[in-house]
Amino acid sequence: MLQTDRQIDPPSRPARRRWPWRSTILVAMVTIALELGVWGLAGLAGASPRNAVLATLAAATVWVCLVGPVLSAGPQRGLGGWMRGGITADATAVTLVVLWLGTPWMTFLGAANVYLILAMVAVAAVTVVRCGRTALARRRLAGGVSVALMAAVTTPLWSNGLIMALQGPARQAAVKWLLAVNPLAAIFTATAKSLGFVWSEAPLMYRITVLGHYVPVPRVGWLATILVYTAVIAAAVAVMLCRRRKPSPTMSADRPGAS
Repeated sequence: MLQTDRQIDPPSRPARRRWPWRSTILVAMVTIALELGVWGLAGLAGASPRNAVLATLAAATVWVCLVGPVLSAGPQRGLGGWMRGGITADATAVTLVVLWLGTPWMTFLGAANVYLILAMVAVAAVTVVRCGRTALARRRLAGGVSVALMAAVTTPLWSNGLIMALQGPARQAAVKWLLAVNPLAAIFTATAKSLGFVWSEAPLMYRITVLGHYVPVPRVGWLATILVYTAVIAAAVAVMLCRRRKPSPTMSADRPGAS
């Protein structure tokens, strides 16, 4: 038999999928440190234990709404974007457990309800961002989703003109929707019994919003917020399923090594 010096290359192996554990763990650690840092600093600054818990819940909500969408705008393939965006809510569960065990102002049921609200908001945000078929589209969606969620969190602050311009049933319907999309209002509703805090009756709120002062606040349960963001998730999933039928003309821009 004839022997040659040519070496036959072994068959190429399929590339392994890299799980983004490092970045996900880093985001989780930053989330926990930030939220517990707010709790600790609020206590050191002289806030009452209840107000420290309120500040922590507000900080957690802002963090999930503002940072979660941005972190989810990653590569087209893989679970990196899903994990980094969703871990902001999952890591907050650790903070909620600490509040439950370390203070009488948080019950187990209240902590579970808060986590469910933030988890639904995070999943909705990530699903919308992942609808983008290119990196640029996902970055734009991430920015838009962050702005939209922050607008939802601050509805009592910017909606005064809209509320006062409406009358009768239209005003009540508008107020209900403004509260239903607000995850922070839902969280305060879900923890109202344990914290003894009604946000619309806080002295500060009387100076910055007409809700609770000139306009009565309708009863909007936190489950309404869950339903709103569930509808957002369903709509985003429907868009993703429809787009899978059509190949993206710019899909190659997300592939490594593409020219």
